[in-house]
Amino acid sequence: DLLVSRPYNMAKSTSGSGNFTLRWTPSESQANESHPICFIVETRYSGFLHQSEHRCVIVTVRTLHIFYLKMKISTTLSLVNDKEIIQNAIKDELVRRGMASSIRVRLLGGDLVEVRTPIPPSG
Repeated sequence: DLLVSRPYNMAKSTSGSGNFTLRWTPSESQANESHPICFIVETRYSGFLHQSEHRCVIVTVRTLHIFYLKMKISTTLSLVNDKEIIQNAIKDELVRRGMASSIRVRLLGGDLVEVRTPIPPSG
């Protein structure tokens, strides 16, 4: 069994002997906080209870903002073979126009571009 102290909204599931999964989607009230998750695994063998070492990890919740841009891209590059080059060019232009350099850009296909940033865009 897995004994765990965790945030109240974290779910625990078991998928076979010794396989455990913890799933958690932090609430808005948990944003920008650090949360300890501590656990012990225990089992019975030959009538005796055996426990693993007590382990803890600290998870820090960061706010992530995602927005989508609809844009027309005019290029002679292949959207399949040169996807990374195009994504980097879009990112460079967005940074030049004031976005944080920590943004991540991803072509979604068609005319949609996903932009992820850990801080809200200014403006």
